Amino acid sequence: MKRLATRQVLASIFLGVLLTAPLIAQDTLQTLRTDVRTRTPGNEVKRGASRDPEADSAEDFFSDSFDRFLGNSVIFAVTSPFWAPPWLMGDDGTPGYFPNYPYQSNHPGYVIPSPSLVETNYYGIRLRGEYGDDFSGLSRSSGHLLFDTVWRWGIDSEVTYRHEAFDDATRDEMWTGDVNIVRAFSQNERLQLRAGLGINWLEDRAGSDFGFNFTYAGDFFPRDPWILSTELDCGRLGNASLFHVRSTVGMQFRGFEVYAGYDYLDVGRAEIGNVISGIRLWF
Repeated sequence: MKRLATRQVLASIFLGVLLTAPLIAQDTLQTLRTDVRTRTPGNEVKRGASRDPEADSAEDFFSDSFDRFLGNSVIFAVTSPFWAPPWLMGDDGTPGYFPNYPYQSNHPGYVIPSPSLVETNYYGIRLRGEYGDDFSGLSRSSGHLLFDTVWRWGIDSEVTYRHEAFDDATRDEMWTGDVNIVRAFSQNERLQLRAGLGINWLEDRAGSDFGFNFTYAGDFFPRDPWILSTELDCGRLGNASLFHVRSTVGMQFRGFEVYAGYDYLDVGRAEIGNVISGIRLWF
């Protein structure tokens, strides 16, 4: 019964993301390539003529006060993903050690505060390979590396091959990816959150393009064998803005994880949504 229930959960997740996946218009990769390599001038801001100076002065006072309040609220909200988790988790920044894989020796999660509890290492490595498809001619294959250390600093890198097939039997293709220096700013046995900075890149037959990247990611270990992972990237790629988010649900056994989820990439006018599945190795 437990195995049947697990299969039903995974089937429901896959069906849900499949039904909500957007149908991507053809020639998406060319749109992405064009926006990355074309500088678009911004719209000029038009200002109207001033009215009554005293009225404007009063409006400026209340406007400035509201702007300060709004600015402080925005800063509070924007920074909360960084200061709130350590505070809620009681994380004082002490080192965390890594078992060979999550839930090893019935440990209730992954990162271990004391190396004496189970066999541990000063570093943790995660490798994943996955396939994604929008069921509209656009697919992707990717590989990812995350290297963690007991000092909480690490390297996060991904390489993705994108392939788009057309009705006339022609195709388009490109490589994209990122490389980031990350820090696990909040962690305990059940949850690890990382953030960092790096670069985005694009490579095709026409050349290479680069841009700035900010990444924020986390892994949640609710109970053996489940692993919930989410990753968000924001930045630039050439002349275009970049936004990327992905979420997966996985099951692992002795460091071998099988997962499924959804990946969304927005670069310029190009929006790419993929149902994804893959394997991840923990060691």
